[in-house]
Parts: sequence; C-alpha cells; structure tokens
Amino acid sequence: MVSHSFEKKQELQVFHKTITFADISLEKAERVIDELLDGGCDHITFLTDYDTVVSQDKKNKFDQLVKKYSGYDEVLICDSMPSIEIWFLLHFIYTTQEFTCYNEIERVLKGQLPDYEKTKNYLMQERWFEVLIANGGFAKAIIHSKRLMKQYSEEDVGQYFPFTKMHLAIDEFEKQKNG
Repeated sequence: MVSHSFEKKQELQVFHKTITFADISLEKAERVIDELLDGGCDHITFLTDYDTVVSQDKKNKFDQLVKKYSGYDEVLICDSMPSIEIWFLLHFIYTTQEFTCYNEIERVLKGQLPDYEKTKNYLMQERWFEVLIANGGFAKAIIHSKRLMKQYSEEDVGQYFPFTKMHLAIDEFEKQKNG
C-alpha cells in the first residue's frame, strides 16, 4: 500500500492509494514513490507483506529499494513478516512463532478474529476494528511490535521471524495529525 499527503495552502490534504503487491512490482513501487516525491509529497508510507518479497525471490531488489530511500525523511518502507496480519495479531498476543506464509498466520489470527478475511469488504467494516482495539489492543500491538523489532535487530533469528514496522507508520501518522 502506498499512502501520501500534500501540504497545500497551510492545510493538510491526505491522498490515500492502495495497491496490492500482486498489482505492483518493486520497480513500479519505486516509480510511484519517485513520482510522489517529485510532485512535492511530504510523506509516503509503503506497506508491504515481506513473505511475498521472500517467496518471489525479490529480497535483493527490496533491499535496494530500502537503501535508496533510507536517506529520505519523506519515505517510510513499512514491511511486515509474514504480512500485515502480524500487526493485527499483535493486538491480542505477543508471538515469535515463525510463519512461512500468509495461510499459517491467518489460522492463528482466526483464533482471535474468527470471521477474518483479507478482503476490502471485510476490512472496511468497523466491527473487526473495534474487536482489534478493545481491551487496550492498540497499545499492546505497539508494545509488541517494538519488542519484536528489537529482538529481530539484536538476535540471531530465523528467516521467517515475525516483525512489523507498523508502529513506525503509526508514529508518523500521529506526527502529521498533530503537526
């Protein structure tokens, strides 16, 4: 997913665009990010499921993309292993269980969200989100996400060790909202 915002006439205008990995190559993602930067975009968040990067043998290309934008404050590459569903699961539990693919994490997530579907229709419903954030779920997810990233960066972990950088995206969204 790519999201971005433009500063115009002292008001923050947010433009959100969703592109699934099936619809966009890393090369196209790079072109979109470059076009947004050239157009004056002040922040771009690129969300991606890292299991797809691994399964499509695109790790080197992905690492090049991350390296290219590492010096840009306007760009956040926000990957999750295996997928964004790890962020959802972290609202309920902390886990270091390795998931090699989406289907594995989906089974575990459905233990918490039995009706979960990775569809636009489902994700647009408020009910699942309300369950996600109930009982301090949002705060738990941020704590769990930071803990996973610390473990991921400091320890020798497996290829499928779960992680997400969603807490960084949330921090950036909060800065923009309050800035």
